[in-house]
Amino acid sequence: MQHLELRVPPLLQLASVALLIWLSSLRADITAVTLPATEAIAVMLILAGGAIALSGVIEFRQHKTTMDPRYPDNTETLVTSGIYQLSRNPMYLGFAVALLGWCYWHENLAGFIWLPLFVLYMNRFQIQAEEAFMKRKFGHAYQAYCVRVRRWI
Repeated sequence: MQHLELRVPPLLQLASVALLIWLSSLRADITAVTLPATEAIAVMLILAGGAIALSGVIEFRQHKTTMDPRYPDNTETLVTSGIYQLSRNPMYLGFAVALLGWCYWHENLAGFIWLPLFVLYMNRFQIQAEEAFMKRKFGHAYQAYCVRVRRWI
C-alpha cells in the first residue's frame, strides 16, 4: 500500500480523526461514560499535546529543515536536539495526546476507538516511510539516534 505512504498531510490526518471522534460521540449514547474532571483533564491533555507538537516544530525551524513529511527530499538536517532527545516523533506524539484529550472531552467510549487506529495508521503510513528515508539519507547517524531515542516515548 505504498500509494498512501507520505501522501496525506499529518494535520489533515489529525483533523480527520478529531472529526471521527466527534461524530462517534453524537449518536453513540450506549457508549457514553462519565469521566472525572472532564473539562480540566481534557483541556490539560489538549494543551500538553499542542505544546509537545509545537516544540517539535520549533526545533525543526531552528535547524532550518522541512516540516512537511510529504517531501522528504527537502530534509536538510537530522534533528536530534530539544524534544527530539525524548521522542523521534514529537509532533505525532503531540497529536496523539491532543486526540486523547479530545476523546476525554466527549466522554464517549466510541471516540476512544479512533486513537489506537490513528497511532497504527501513523506508524504504518507516515513513520515507517519517514524512517526508511532517514536511514538512506543519514545512515549510521540515524541508526545510532534510533538506538538512543524511542519512536514515540
